[in-house]
Amino acid sequence: MRPDVLIKRPHHCGAYGEEEVKEALFLEEWKIWKKIGSCMTILCKPMRDGYEYAPMYVHSFQFVNHRNMTEMEKFFIQYRSADEIRTTAEKLRYYRYKSGLLQKDVADIIGLDRTTYVDYERTVRDYYPKEHLIKLAELFHVEVQDLLDDYNKFLYEGQGVNLKSLRKSMNLTQQGLAEKLSKNSATIRKWEHGVIRVSKMTYEKLFKSDYLMQEE
Repeated sequence: MRPDVLIKRPHHCGAYGEEEVKEALFLEEWKIWKKIGSCMTILCKPMRDGYEYAPMYVHSFQFVNHRNMTEMEKFFIQYRSADEIRTTAEKLRYYRYKSGLLQKDVADIIGLDRTTYVDYERTVRDYYPKEHLIKLAELFHVEVQDLLDDYNKFLYEGQGVNLKSLRKSMNLTQQGLAEKLSKNSATIRKWEHGVIRVSKMTYEKLFKSDYLMQEE
């Protein structure tokens, strides 16, 4: 697909194909006075008492094809705002659509293989490296927390602190928590020191159910 061009100038905005750009530059008697870089041009036109000057910026972009547009429209019908979304995968998709980017664009910008980023938008994925989340938040101009579901927020904010706080609120020692989870105390210590990651299944046992409240 060829890029189309969006021309912005005072009181006029229009989209043109490549062949129409030169003609568009001279609409309304505006003429090029000076080019500044590849996209910025200063226009001028004669007035009774001199000349009027105005900047013009040319945006070059690709329209999303009909198939992707349909997917995007369905997505925005399902989710009116990011607050309605519960998974990191669909939060990423939401903000990518809002930014007008393709999956390949996002992958290229943050330095990921395209297949890896495609996997990031699949809801079966449950873990996202912190350094990638930071880059994605910067790209989408949002806070990292805006991209996180409950599990990834637990990891991002510090699984050790959160786990230790939960354990102490239940008056459990590391050994006591280990027994409730059928783990050994060494695993609990590694979790609390961030040596190994708490799985999503274990997180849900800890925070999303009454598993720990069950009697032995």
